[in-house]
Amino acid sequence: MVPKGVGLKYDDERVKEQLRILEPELIRFVQDYKPGQPTLILLPGGLGSAIERAEEAFHDGDPPADLDYDDLWLAPSMLCDAMELAMADDIDADNHICIADGPIAILGLNPYGRFKRWCDDNDFNHFVLGWDWRRRLAPTVDFLTNQFLPTLYQRVDAAYSQDPLDGFTLIGHSEGGFVVKLFLGGGSSYVQQMAHAITIATPFYGYGGQLQRYFSGDDYFNPIYGKMATAQLVATMRGGYVLLFTDIPTFQRDMAKLNADLQYPPPDWPCKDLTTGAPVDPYAPGSQPGKFRYPTGNGNWFLWGELTLADLVRQQITSPLPDAINAKFYNFRGVQTDNGQAIDGTKTALTWDWVNANFDPDVDPSPLADLWGKGDDTIPAWSARLVSTPAANVVPILGDVSDLNHVHLMEHDDTLQQIGAIVAPGQPLVQAFRKAAPPAASRVETIRFLKDVRDAAGDRKVLRALLAKYDYHALQGFVRRFLTDMKKGPSGVGTAKRDGPRKRARRRRKR
Repeated sequence: MVPKGVGLKYDDERVKEQLRILEPELIRFVQDYKPGQPTLILLPGGLGSAIERAEEAFHDGDPPADLDYDDLWLAPSMLCDAMELAMADDIDADNHICIADGPIAILGLNPYGRFKRWCDDNDFNHFVLGWDWRRRLAPTVDFLTNQFLPTLYQRVDAAYSQDPLDGFTLIGHSEGGFVVKLFLGGGSSYVQQMAHAITIATPFYGYGGQLQRYFSGDDYFNPIYGKMATAQLVATMRGGYVLLFTDIPTFQRDMAKLNADLQYPPPDWPCKDLTTGAPVDPYAPGSQPGKFRYPTGNGNWFLWGELTLADLVRQQITSPLPDAINAKFYNFRGVQTDNGQAIDGTKTALTWDWVNANFDPDVDPSPLADLWGKGDDTIPAWSARLVSTPAANVVPILGDVSDLNHVHLMEHDDTLQQIGAIVAPGQPLVQAFRKAAPPAASRVETIRFLKDVRDAAGDRKVLRALLAKYDYHALQGFVRRFLTDMKKGPSGVGTAKRDGPRKRARRRRKR
């Protein structure tokens, strides 16, 4: 504890506040703890953790304080306040501390709700640890290792004289798997205690959605803020730069083993020049006189220097693990099917043209064109496993296109069954009740609805009249479409190409 009256640094205050916000869930974990049962800790995917923003700014030297927070992501306020998600370096814009508070949940929809019910039904101890996906990954790995896990141990040991981390399982969905992989390579003593580490649809070699946001913003926010403002917001978030398709040296190193996967081989190159077909390295893209791979003018809002830092992290993400740790490591990858056959419904590679120095997303066309292949609608199957992971530990999750998608992969029957087979082999498991999902609205309908809500936000009477047009299930349909699409990236980018035919899928509280 910091003595009263002693000032804190910004990062120290953020860590203190993050632990304080976790307190109710820590209490729940201890109260529900079942001695002798497996402990599962889940890190949600990028965009999958709720973010709260302090009402007051914090400055180095301010005395410790319990701050008051407003919901920011995922909350209706994002239609007016999304720009408050912006970062300045790896600090929240305007020094308003932002804290992760568990998984996202809105209108009763939560991509990780069934996982928690499944754990309860099978007497597994569980914790869904939210994390700030806007930031570089190192602070999250440090918080997991040096703050959260020691706190969890101390609480359970004090109550039961037991170690909840003796044989625990760490699970990372999507980008949360990056945190898991970096944790495994960090040398912590907790890694020795861990029984299993599981990644679910983690893009070890990158994916196609993130790069497009720097040129085209986001389909859901562009009508509200404009493409330029949305792309600039995305560019401030350092955590996204590790999601680009992998660098050329890494792809060359692992190409032979990736190609040995006959079911889900990689493209010849993840990124190719539109004209020449030559490989393009997203982390060392080069330039020509007056031509660039990334936006350069208009205030130089793209963070070119972040590419070098992110590439160093990528080397850690794709590096092999020691044999003893690697034996505990599992990679799940989702594959959409139609009539039992895998379909080409996921962006698996892209072509890339040059842009002018003053590229403007609101005016200029995107230089990217998508190539399509097999995956979970967002993460390519070829990218969702490390070549160094034991072949027996690479687990495909196959599901009909109408039932399987990336964001809701933790709700899928096969995902839970396969996790159960790893953490409790031979044990009969209860399959948690699966709530009937509301039919998702179309993307066009959802974008129109969100824009109408934003336009009406300044007049409560008009807003109430607008919302009265929809029943609860219709509102859930808009939310489900947004959740399903939020990680994919912009649609209709460039002159989209496919390797084969594509099948079409059918504020919380104030603290």
